[in-house]
Amino acid sequence: MTLAPTTAPAAGNTASTPGSELTHLFCCDPDRALCGLDISEAGEPQEGEQDCVVCADLDEQDIDCPQCP
Repeated sequence: MTLAPTTAPAAGNTASTPGSELTHLFCCDPDRALCGLDISEAGEPQEGEQDCVVCADLDEQDIDCPQCP
């Protein structure tokens, strides 16, 4: 897993869904958060946003992404 501009998995990727004030983590598919949310319309994470607890738990447990080889 990987991160893009903010926090997240080891190498981490993050995205922020419009109006949600949550930062989601993603792995190999930048349009799908680890929690399963469609983040194709997501923008860059903003300062002060809270991490999605589902994404954070999945990342902390080091669960493999179902789409990764």
